[in-house]
Amino acid sequence: MRVAITGASGFIGQEVIRALKDREDVDITAISRQEHEEDGGAGILWKATDYSVDSLKEILEGTEAVIHLAAVRGTAGRLADYSVNELITENLLIAAGESGVRKVIFASTIAVYSDIPAIPWKEDMMLTPKTLYGITKAACEHLCLYYSRKYAFDACIVRIAQVLGPGEKRRVMTNVFMEQAAGGQQLHVLGKSRAKRQYIYSRDLAAILSELAVGDYGQVIVNAGMEQAHTNLEIAEMVNRAYGSDIPVDYDDSREETIEPSMMSTRHFHDLFDMELMTMEEALSDIAGHGGTV
Repeated sequence: MRVAITGASGFIGQEVIRALKDREDVDITAISRQEHEEDGGAGILWKATDYSVDSLKEILEGTEAVIHLAAVRGTAGRLADYSVNELITENLLIAAGESGVRKVIFASTIAVYSDIPAIPWKEDMMLTPKTLYGITKAACEHLCLYYSRKYAFDACIVRIAQVLGPGEKRRVMTNVFMEQAAGGQQLHVLGKSRAKRQYIYSRDLAAILSELAVGDYGQVIVNAGMEQAHTNLEIAEMVNRAYGSDIPVDYDDSREETIEPSMMSTRHFHDLFDMELMTMEEALSDIAGHGGTV
């Protein structure tokens, strides 16, 4: 079968390519705005697109499943900075439907939830995004369901916890910690470190997305994240252990922290998949063991 990946040049896209390459009888179309070699070898075909319907229709001809990763991420700015997510997603869904694609796997986010008293968040809850990024992702979920009905393909929506992994270009906290620990520097945690947040290892996420692409799961909405959530201080201490650092974490609890807890239920995930995800400790050790930081 042929599986297409949008946003294939991103760090999650690269992990998905690696996961799909390990599966038999899967050909990969890697889609990106960037130009690549026409033939990536080993069954990988790179295609550049402007994410217009016409461009995507041409690329998706003969494709059975699409993993849709392409998106603008962030927490600042205005709606105009993120509305491209809706435009790209709608174009992709129309192109998929008109090209006869049987399945679209949409990479959504934990940011579509925010009701803290209702933690752990379940898939059947009302969506309550608090960021503009989360608002556009929630809108994209509705687009997926609308166009799946119109064109009779399966929409698989994966609400993803914060992703941990090598290759992340943004200066997120965990990767800063890893970079500092690998360089023999002291880690600093500012704030009371009470809020616990849920993560997922990029390699586990790639395994989930690739399984949905090749497996027979029908139309699903599922949360994807580790079983346990962690505070910033807990993560800093685990990073030190993973990198063998004996420099104590500099913990300043003199002020309130600015983050809120976030945790999704994983019960439905375990009902769907026979898959055990790495813990935070295991994921950090795996990255450190491969010499990874950012």
